[in-house]
Amino acid sequence: MPGRILILLVFLTNALSAQQDSSLKHEIEFRSDAFFNSDAITGRFFHAFYLGNYLDSALKSKVRDRTRYISRWGADLSYGIQWNYSPDSLFGKTGIHLQAGLFDRMHANGIFSHDLFHLAFFGNADKAGETLDLGNFRLNMLLYQQLQFGISWEADSTRRGHGFAISLLKGEQNYQLDVKQADLYTAPDGTFIDLSTRMESHQTDTAHRGPGAFNGFGVSADMYWEFPYVTWFHGGVLSVDLNDFGFIAWNKRSLHHRLDTFLHFEGVQVDNLFDLQEGTFPQMNADSVWKNNMNYSTGSYLTFLPAILSIRATTYYGKKFIVEKGINYRFMANARPFYYGSFGWNITRDVFTALNVSYGGYGRLNAGMEAEVKFAKRFKLNVQSYYLTGLALPDITGGLGAAFTAGIRF
Repeated sequence: MPGRILILLVFLTNALSAQQDSSLKHEIEFRSDAFFNSDAITGRFFHAFYLGNYLDSALKSKVRDRTRYISRWGADLSYGIQWNYSPDSLFGKTGIHLQAGLFDRMHANGIFSHDLFHLAFFGNADKAGETLDLGNFRLNMLLYQQLQFGISWEADSTRRGHGFAISLLKGEQNYQLDVKQADLYTAPDGTFIDLSTRMESHQTDTAHRGPGAFNGFGVSADMYWEFPYVTWFHGGVLSVDLNDFGFIAWNKRSLHHRLDTFLHFEGVQVDNLFDLQEGTFPQMNADSVWKNNMNYSTGSYLTFLPAILSIRATTYYGKKFIVEKGINYRFMANARPFYYGSFGWNITRDVFTALNVSYGGYGRLNAGMEAEVKFAKRFKLNVQSYYLTGLALPDITGGLGAAFTAGIRF
């Protein structure tokens, strides 16, 4: 899909550059953004783990020291193309904008405990005689494609702005795992381990994967409101946004697993929970342990999107400077409230830059910047990131990511 979108964008750029329409009512934007953030996993650890590089003890220890009973992580990947249209008037009204877009999107998030990280990367040899709390573990991965249509009404000094968009969603893949309880006890002399666990999972049809898979269908809505205000003789806008409010219904070929059991193994040492070998369990296959105690079923189920509610205040100090502060919260996505503030500067009419600082969401304190350049009256480039600290301080921060927009008006 990225290749097809780029080809279409190049075609439109070449075709529209020859036009002499000075009103510039249309705009085509190619958008792409990606991020990973965590309050425990550092940028260096994530980079090494993602590339399959060697994880030395010092690197793992730094992350372990940052983990808590609830440690969070989250990731997004999105790219697509959007068309914006601003007619002189529509139905006798001015200040109306229309839009349509096609996007490929991925979201993943999860929580894990300090004990689970220790077991996964250090083993249980030093935990003999102790009970490791591996529960409170959740994992959610969602891939889907989005076709969006929207309309908005522009705000001015006397009226509020508002808009909404409706999206049709094609569900590609989903995996949900919720481990409500998992207590692992290792005998002091290492002669046995006990595992008490209670978990369940949902998973879409494993026989149909990839961008062409159609495992579910859904709808979502986006809406926003803008309220002009004046404070200390400076104008501003208070904005309220609700994005990705919707669901995907997965088909009846989806899988549901449930496990609620107590297991006792003698003569066992587990060095890595995620690398159980056939010889780990005497006279039995490791997979059979789970299969014999797992309840399986198939059937449809519903997934709600990780909707985002955002409130922000933007104040304009003349034509040069802009101060924005806000908060957003992502529902049903294992996230905390995300706070941010930014200071923007219109260097010229066509060049804008801003510095930002943020805290929360899936991570801790982060900082970044935004830059936008307009040229030849038709073209726009925008690059922004909240996670430049992840590049500058990869050993002590967990955020990585950036957003890119390229637009052409005609």
